[in-house]
Amino acid sequence: MKPNDETEYRVRRLDLSQLKGLALRTAGCTLLFCEKGHAVVSANFERQIIRKGCVAIVFTDTYFSIERASRQSSVLYLDLSSTLLDDTTFSLSIPFWEFIGDNPILTPNERQQNLLAIWMKQMAWIMSVSSKKHARLMLRNHLCNLFVGMESELLTNLQKRKIKPAKTARTFLNSFFQLVLANCHEQHNVRFYADALCITSHYLSKITQKELSLSPKEFIDKQIVMEIKQLLLTTEMSVKEIATRFHFDSISYLGRYFRRHTGMTPSEFRTNYELGKII
Repeated sequence: MKPNDETEYRVRRLDLSQLKGLALRTAGCTLLFCEKGHAVVSANFERQIIRKGCVAIVFTDTYFSIERASRQSSVLYLDLSSTLLDDTTFSLSIPFWEFIGDNPILTPNERQQNLLAIWMKQMAWIMSVSSKKHARLMLRNHLCNLFVGMESELLTNLQKRKIKPAKTARTFLNSFFQLVLANCHEQHNVRFYADALCITSHYLSKITQKELSLSPKEFIDKQIVMEIKQLLLTTEMSVKEIATRFHFDSISYLGRYFRRHTGMTPSEFRTNYELGKII
């Protein structure tokens, strides 16, 4: 399947190793249907395994990155705009969203996997429809059926679910992550994020060390490096343009920074990937 020309959605098959070391970003929602292989991922700061049959649901406030992936680990990648997401999920309940927020990776049973296989075959048919108007309408209804079907299958869990107040530390951590996603291109200093959260840098450090075993600066650097990698692998931006985007004083400063974290300069990283030396 090829990506749709419109910005409302993209559909394609990917090898999970293509996403290794990158954080998934979405304007609305990204669905990953694992068709074969397996991978170790970080989902909302928790290390989990995604394998054949699993479905990962990534929203704008979900932290999701691929740490390791087996060879030939194929996924069906479906990225939805916020508009299309709203059009297809308006009827879903708050408990459903809270459940998915806490459980971004779902492991369907055998019956559910068979139903998803049928759903994906129908998806392939929709993608082959030449009329964009009809394809969009069919896709909207098809996605609505998927989300409502998920809620229906999870209904027993949702009815038993007791919503617990989030821990203060976890709340701060989630807010910190959102701030880093939104501002890491311009803001590299811990003080900026601590001030935005109205807490001290020391308290922020205690939270990230406890929850992530990382200092706030290490987390910021990790996100910046992942973003730079993504630009190097998926765009034709020059190293100079990337340095400007991330507010580095010079190309050489970016080179030293990137080498310190990866062992390579940005140009070496891009060349090695093109030569197949980075998987």
